[in-house]
Amino acid sequence: MSEGKPKEAKRTVMRTAQAANRKRIPIPSDKRWPMSQSITKLQGTAIVLMAISPTAMLVVPKNVMNVVEQDAWMSLVLSIAVAAVAAWGLGSFASQAIGGVPYQRWLRGKAGRWVATLGGGLLAAYYYSIASVALHEFISFVSAEVLEYTPKTVLKGVVVLVLMFMAAQGIEATARICVLAMLAMAPLMLLAFVLLLGEMDWHQLLPIADHSWHSVALGGIVPFGWFSESAIILLIAPYMIRQKDAVGSAVNGVLISGSMLLFTVLQSLLVFGPRLVRSMDYAPFELFALIEVGNFFERVEVLFIVFWMATVFLKLGLFFQGAVHLLETTLRMPFRRMPLLAGIGLLLWLDSSTSWPRDMNETLTTSVTTALLFGCNLLLPLLLAALCRLHGRVERSGGDGANE
Repeated sequence: MSEGKPKEAKRTVMRTAQAANRKRIPIPSDKRWPMSQSITKLQGTAIVLMAISPTAMLVVPKNVMNVVEQDAWMSLVLSIAVAAVAAWGLGSFASQAIGGVPYQRWLRGKAGRWVATLGGGLLAAYYYSIASVALHEFISFVSAEVLEYTPKTVLKGVVVLVLMFMAAQGIEATARICVLAMLAMAPLMLLAFVLLLGEMDWHQLLPIADHSWHSVALGGIVPFGWFSESAIILLIAPYMIRQKDAVGSAVNGVLISGSMLLFTVLQSLLVFGPRLVRSMDYAPFELFALIEVGNFFERVEVLFIVFWMATVFLKLGLFFQGAVHLLETTLRMPFRRMPLLAGIGLLLWLDSSTSWPRDMNETLTTSVTTALLFGCNLLLPLLLAALCRLHGRVERSGGDGANE
C-alpha cells in the first residue's frame, strides 16, 4: 500500500501538468500588458486598420498625385495588391506565436537572447519614432485648422496624457474602441460620396494610363510604406484568441484601409483634379468642406475632422503602447509600469516639442519616414524570421549530433 501511493501521486502530478499545457495557462510574470486580455479576429483587423489609415489619409493623396497625377488610383491598386501579399507573410510569421507569451519572449526562445534583445530594442525605437511623427503631424493639423492660437506644446502635453491613460487600460480596451471606429467609417464615407456626387467630374481621370508603369510603380512606394504598418500584427498576435487569425486580420486590415484610401483619392481627383490636390496640404478635409446640407446644416467637415482626430488618438495609443510593451519585455523592468509610462510620455512630449523645426523639408521627411517604414516593418521581420529558422536548424543539428 505504501508503494502504491507515490505512484498514484506521480500520475496525478503528470495529469495536472498535461492539463496545464493543453490550457496554456498564462505566465504570471507578464501581467504588465495583461495576458488575460484577448483579441478577436475582428478586433485585430480594426487595430491594423487604425495603425495605417489615420496618417496615410493625410500623406498619401498629395504624394501619389505628385508622381502620377490622374493615374494615382493605379498606383494605389498596385500598392494594395503588393501590401496584401506582405501582410500575409507578416501574419504567417506572427501566427507562430504562442498564446500568452509576449512576442519578444517568444522570439528569445526561437532565435536566442541577443537576437531578441536587439530586435525588441529596434522595434521599440521604431514605434516610439512613428508615435513622435504622428503626434507632430496631428498637432500641426489641429493647430492650423482648429486651435490656431493654442501653443503646440500645450496641445502635445494634453495628447500625451491621454496616451498614458490609454496605455494604462491595456490593449483590449483600445481594440474595442478600434472596432467601433472601423464600423463608423463606412457610413461616413458613403455619406460623403453621396453628398459630393454633384461636384464630381469623371473627365478628371482622363487620359487613363498616361504614365509609364515605371512611374505608376514609383507612385506606389509611399502608400506601400504606410500599408506595411500591418506589421503591428506581430505584437498583438499573442493576445488573439486564435493565433491563426493573425493572417486574416493583417490582410483584411490592409484591404480595408487600402479601399478607403483609394476611395478618398478617387473622390479628390474627381472633385478637384490632380493639379489642385498637389497644392493642398489636407486634401480630404478640403473635400469635406464642400459638403452642404440645405441651409440649416453647415460646416459638415467638422464632423469628419472630429472623427479623424479620434482615429489618430487610437493610432498614437497603439504605437505608444507598443513602445512601452517592447521596452518592458526587452529590458525586463523590475518596477511597476506607471514610472515607465510617465518617463516615455515625458520623453515623447519633449521630443515632439523640440526636435521638429518649422521650416523642415517635407520631401526629405517623407523619404526618411518611408525608409523607416520599409526597414522596420518589412526588412527587420524578414531578418528575424530568417534568424529564427537558422537558429532552429542549428539546434536540431546540435541535438542530432549529441544523439549520435
